[in-house]
Order: sequence, then C-alpha cells, then structure tokens
Amino acid sequence: MNRHSLRYFFATLFFISLSFQPDFSFAFRNLGAPVKEGISWGSYVGPGKTGRTDTIYVVLGRYKESVSLLAVHPDTGEIRQFDGPLPNEMGSWGFAVDQENRIYLGSYYHAHLLRFDPRTGMWEDLGRPAGESESFICALTTAPDGKIWGGTFPSAKLFSYDPKTGETKNLVALSIGDLE
Repeated sequence: MNRHSLRYFFATLFFISLSFQPDFSFAFRNLGAPVKEGISWGSYVGPGKTGRTDTIYVVLGRYKESVSLLAVHPDTGEIRQFDGPLPNEMGSWGFAVDQENRIYLGSYYHAHLLRFDPRTGMWEDLGRPAGESESFICALTTAPDGKIWGGTFPSAKLFSYDPKTGETKNLVALSIGDLE
C-alpha cells in the first residue's frame, strides 16, 4: 500500500468510527430528590405491610435530622422511607420486633424508645424508658414473654418495656465500681 492509500484507509476508519459514537446531550434533567448525607446504623429483617417477615429494614441516621427507616421489599424492589417522629434523634442502634409485628428502635442522643407499625406506617414515641440521664439505647431484644429489653449508655442501665401494658421498668444500673 502506498502512502495515499494508507491515508484514505485511516480517514475512512476515522469517519466510520464517528458514526458509532453515542449521542451526547448536555441538557439538564430532573433526577428526583437528592439523597441527603446519612449513615446506615444496621439492617434487619422484619415484618412488612402484611405482617409477614418479608422486608429488609435499613436504619438511616442523618445529622440534625430524625432517624429514618427504609423498608426494602427484596422480591419487588419497592423501597419506602419512614422518617422518625422526633427531630434530632439522629440514629438507632437497637432494633426489635414485638409479638404484634411492630418494630422498636432505640434512639440517640436522648435515648427514646420508638415504635413503628409497618401496617400503618405510623410512629409512636414511647418516651425515655431509662430516664433523662441516658444518651443512647445501645441494644434491644424481645423476650419470650413479649417484653422489649434494652441497654443504655452512659450509665449501662437495663430496662424492660411491656407492649401489652405500656409499663416500663428500670432493672439494673451497672457502673465500673459494680464490676470490681
């Protein structure tokens, strides 16, 4: 091949390659609501809208905003967001489900016990079961008798909440001195 033929060949390849380039349009388009900065404090399996254990819940904490619960249905891909009832209760480390398929979260920075009903999408603030000195509810669990048990920080208090009666009991407060 001579130089003229090589130029013609590469020029042809160049123009053919241009015809296969994607269409670049730089117009603005609406992408929906922006995702705010947040952090996942955990994910749990729990009851969905029908009461069946078929939903993945992600607890989302956001700075100076209420904790959110994201409900993800893995079969359909549906995602619903439920913002907690208290401003500035920014996250949750505790998660439990009672015998009526309601979800409990323990919040921080004021250690509120929150109840969420997946059937109605409604929240309820159950107060500060360990008292006003506590900042975090660090863990929650459901006992066989249906009571919700929790532990707190900074005083390491242990409390129980009875969903049937609404009664809260503070049972033990541990300190470093108690462990020595």
